Amino acid sequence: MARGRTRATRRYISVTTDVDVDIDLDVLEDAGYHHEDDCPHKPGELVAPAADARDVIASLHRQAHPSQGTDPYLCREEPCRSLSFGQLVPSIGRPR
Repeated sequence: MARGRTRATRRYISVTTDVDVDIDLDVLEDAGYHHEDDCPHKPGELVAPAADARDVIASLHRQAHPSQGTDPYLCREEPCRSLSFGQLVPSIGRPR
């Protein structure tokens, strides 16, 4: 006589509830929480050094024209060869 398998019945129940919470702002401030406008560690405006910007431009140029050198001014591929020196190598760190 073979034993039969009992079939397991699974039931899933979904429950939704609403919770009201009273938060004391003084307790939050004592724990270090604050609004982003009041953050003492707010980053200032970041300015990349000129050398870093030149490295980024050279890296992008190598990706676009891998058969050429790293200097975009000496590149013989379009659109680089049609651009002027001022368009290829903008003055970095100086307002226009």
